[in-house]
Amino acid sequence: MGKGFSVHCRNCGYEKLFFLGVGMMDFAIDQSGLPMSLPDELKAEILARLQGVTPTDVVRERRLLACPQCRTLQSHFYVCVRHNHRTVYETCFQCDACQSELVPADADVSQYRCAQCGEQALEDTGIIMWD
Repeated sequence: MGKGFSVHCRNCGYEKLFFLGVGMMDFAIDQSGLPMSLPDELKAEILARLQGVTPTDVVRERRLLACPQCRTLQSHFYVCVRHNHRTVYETCFQCDACQSELVPADADVSQYRCAQCGEQALEDTGIIMWD
């Protein structure tokens, strides 16, 4: 079961819901050993890199990421595929605004800036569980 939370900006009223973790659909695996929920183009890229072998480990989850430059939050579906302890594919994400590489968010929501107005005025307004 996944979890998530919502944020609200006290300055401009911006609201955003962040989904984290995995849901039931993320556990379904196809004959290639990859999650059925992956987009076809991503699956094709990973299969090309696997070169006919079945992955030995697939990590997939929605993660909360932060831009170290803008100090804003984003959530993305992270995928890491390994074969015999070798990383075959790993997603990397860039900030929508400045193209900096996103990193795992490691601070309280209040320490980040609003994606709409840029002010450091975010507050956590609730937790959800989803599937």
